[in-house]
Amino acid sequence: MLWPYYAYTFRFDPEQPLQDFVDKNPSETMDVMHRALALRIKTDMANNWRIIQRLRMALQLALFLLLLELLAWLLAITRV
Repeated sequence: MLWPYYAYTFRFDPEQPLQDFVDKNPSETMDVMHRALALRIKTDMANNWRIIQRLRMALQLALFLLLLELLAWLLAITRV
C-alpha cells in the first residue's frame, strides 16, 4: 500500500560530534557536548514524528478506502 520511506533519523554520524567538538574546539566541556547532542536528538525526534504522523494518516485513509471497497464488493455480490 505504501512506498517505503527511508528518511527517518535515528542516529547521527559519530564523526560529526568529533569534528564539532574535538577538532574545532578541544576546550569545550562535556556539558556543552551533552547539551548539543541532546538538542540534536530532540530535533531528530521532532522530524521523525512528522513523518510518522503522515504515514499514520495515509494508513488510516487506506484502511477506510479498503473497507469501502469491501462493502462495495459485498453489495455487488449480494445483488447478483
